[in-house]
Amino acid sequence: MVSPVTKESGRSRVIVTWLRKPEQGVNPVGCLIAILAAFAPRIALFIVWVWTPYVTRAFHGGFIWPFLGLLFLPFTTLIYSFVYVPGFGVHGWRWAWVVLAFILDIAWHGGSASRARD
Repeated sequence: MVSPVTKESGRSRVIVTWLRKPEQGVNPVGCLIAILAAFAPRIALFIVWVWTPYVTRAFHGGFIWPFLGLLFLPFTTLIYSFVYVPGFGVHGWRWAWVVLAFILDIAWHGGSASRARD
């Protein structure tokens, strides 16, 4: 990563940032949902629910469980939707991702509670 370089010309300061070109075949926006999920999990889950079949497929077209997941456990619902395999469900090491997301949800709620208490 190249840091910005500050140049002074007279009274104005010009900040020049050198951006490297992405390698050939690499999509610079490929992890947009992951970045969005880190900062706003409910928004990411809503976007995945509306524009992809993952949530509908994982919860068999139901509305109540994804909606409750959107309200209370957004990371867990999002990861469960991604690791669910139609016809097989969630098996083996894929449960580790769901458990990790659940721990992240609990930590997220715990951090919110401690900030509210202060």
